[in-house]
Amino acid sequence: MIGLETQTSFLIEIGIIIIIATLLALALKILKQPLIPSYIITGIILGPLVLGLIKDIETIRAISELGIAFLLFLVGMEINLKKLKSAGLTSSIGATIQVALVYLITYTISLKLGFSNFESMIIGFALSFSSTMIVIQLLSETEEIDTLHGRISLGWLLIQDVLVIIIISLLSNLESFSVITISYSLLKGLILIWIAFLSSKFFLPKLFRFAAKSSELLFLTSITVLFLFAIMATLLDISLAIGAFLAGLTLANLPYKIDIIGNVKPLKNFFTTIFFVFLGMQLIIIDSTLIWLTLILLAITLIIKPIIITLITALFGFGKRTSFLVGSSLAQMSEFSLIIISLPFISLNLSPSIFSMIIFITIITMTLTSYTIKFEERIYLVIS
Repeated sequence: MIGLETQTSFLIEIGIIIIIATLLALALKILKQPLIPSYIITGIILGPLVLGLIKDIETIRAISELGIAFLLFLVGMEINLKKLKSAGLTSSIGATIQVALVYLITYTISLKLGFSNFESMIIGFALSFSSTMIVIQLLSETEEIDTLHGRISLGWLLIQDVLVIIIISLLSNLESFSVITISYSLLKGLILIWIAFLSSKFFLPKLFRFAAKSSELLFLTSITVLFLFAIMATLLDISLAIGAFLAGLTLANLPYKIDIIGNVKPLKNFFTTIFFVFLGMQLIIIDSTLIWLTLILLAITLIIKPIIITLITALFGFGKRTSFLVGSSLAQMSEFSLIIISLPFISLNLSPSIFSMIIFITIITMTLTSYTIKFEERIYLVIS
């Protein structure tokens, strides 16, 4: 009877999360705002900071990890060699330089303000990337995805996604960081990559050719590949997120890719919603000592990062307008920033105030992006 009551209570809590998240998402959609902030705000409202309605936090945490897995699975499916080649030199070299510069600027400023090496490093990584989900959504809504600046922005984000996966894999081993442990981790990573390569080359095409005869079987086979790689990654003591990403990568070149994405995307949307709600639940009131750092990091994200991107794009020979539009569209923090601070070792060793600060800056910059992209032409005319 107690077990049944616990299950019922959990179902009610999940129901409350989805209902509130939906209502807030509808409200933000009417206001033409990105949806991710609405999920985080749901977590703030339902979490201990406001109403404290959600009690089974650990189960919500476990479900939220599936959100990361499904998100990275689809990211892996969207990345293939043809897309990487089409990203071009501007996006490939430019994104790498931009990530390095923003990281160094943020890391140095954080150190100067008295934060530890570990905290400065995580803050630096968190600010270096832009949101693929938000930018693609907004460029699609404004019908700019096929414009010159839209294509450069997408290529830039694609390279950033590759870089952030590498960084996540390194940060997953940060707890036991040494030449030997990193070499061992790289060896285990190469084993998993080799398994992924062999599977995509010899085994999976035949399996999916058969599975594609049934939409239901295609869906189940796709999910099976995701969980197989997640389990293998866990057994090899590699981040579950990396296993999920490699699972997506193995299916990226299959002719049934669009069908797989269409089948898996609703599940991804559900579990990523829980992930962002869970992040909101962990929010606390930011310590007054972090106010200056918060303002500085907002300035880096909203001003310095777009200026760097604009200058790099201009150096590759693109006009002022195109360069500016690329920079302004990438002036936000990424959903991957939230994944980075959610990694087990990172979240355990990051102070709650800094954790909350990064989430707060992500909400603000994602929300402001909807306005910067909407009014980018007017902004350009004013400052050109």
